[in-house]
Amino acid sequence: MYPLLPTPYSLLPTPYCLFPMTKTYQATGIILKGMPLGEADRLLTILSPEYGLIRAVAPGARKHKSRLRGRSELFVVNQWLIVKGRSLDKLLKQKP
Repeated sequence: MYPLLPTPYSLLPTPYCLFPMTKTYQATGIILKGMPLGEADRLLTILSPEYGLIRAVAPGARKHKSRLRGRSELFVVNQWLIVKGRSLDKLLKQKP
């Protein structure tokens, strides 16, 4: 693979990438549980037939004028665009 010694990036092969691309996926699921997270976010537990249980953060879902506010209520079935995170996933948007 690549050498373990410090190497200038110009000497590495061209497909080398410092920041890997974000991993996004689509899932259709029903929201089973919602908990407040921080000041304006909501932590959701979504049951999806493709991925099973998904724990994801809906950023800004507790704000009064948020688009995710009504779509992140309990027992709502949606198709989501989700970004894979280190410990929790993040909901980007609801697909029509």
